[in-house]
Amino acid sequence: NTIKVGDILVFSHNTNPNLEPFKTEVLNIFKYPTFRHALNDLDIKDVLYEGLTVDEGCKIYEKYVSLETQLRDGIIMIQLQVI
Repeated sequence: NTIKVGDILVFSHNTNPNLEPFKTEVLNIFKYPTFRHALNDLDIKDVLYEGLTVDEGCKIYEKYVSLETQLRDGIIMIQLQVI
């Protein structure tokens, strides 16, 4: 399955069943070669915790996806809205 704009995604907590699941709608899907490209292009307040810099954000994201993998496969940022 491929996620597309307009899809509804339901998120639930994996280890705490007491937290209620919530629905979101996919508003946009952005494709970039690296997280650095994404963080420089998108509004930083929408993709990072307040006060973090692009460099700090890249370090966080690269804990999960190496720069080598980003350069090979690219990355996707998905804009969601809770509904």
